[in-house]
Amino acid sequence: EDKEKPPSPDGKSQGSKEDANKYLFTDERGSEKDPSFGEKAVAAMKDGSSAAYNKVNTMFGREAPKPERRGHRYSGPFVKEIRKRLDSYLAITVRNVRDAIPKAIGFYLVRAAQDKLQFELLNQLNQKDKISELLGEPPHIMEERKSLSSQLAVLTRASAVLTRDPTLS
Repeated sequence: EDKEKPPSPDGKSQGSKEDANKYLFTDERGSEKDPSFGEKAVAAMKDGSSAAYNKVNTMFGREAPKPERRGHRYSGPFVKEIRKRLDSYLAITVRNVRDAIPKAIGFYLVRAAQDKLQFELLNQLNQKDKISELLGEPPHIMEERKSLSSQLAVLTRASAVLTRDPTLS
């Protein structure tokens, strides 16, 4: 009969189930505390998984096994440590999600601005004669090229005249 009793809050001697519940669901001052979100989630998952297991067993015509009592009980400090770790993990997960949401919103806002800017730039480039103006040579260089080409033509003709009549030079 003593083996079915969970350990007392001090973890040294066996206590009653009421002692364990009192330890788990009361704070240091002895007033009742609400179960944390992690505790609620674990309880809901445990209830849902056992219900699903029983449903599958009845579907296949098997009887649901009777719940067995486990031979070991966890001490109060162990349960307290596990609760602390689960609460810490939940807090970290919530913080990560809370940080990820503004990042995602910012990403979509930046991408929308980037798409709009790209659209505007392409519209400006696709205007008539804008591409040839931007990719062509500047007007002052075009003028210089024409003048140098005409000088080359004059000098080429002069060279031809000098090669025909060497007495002119």
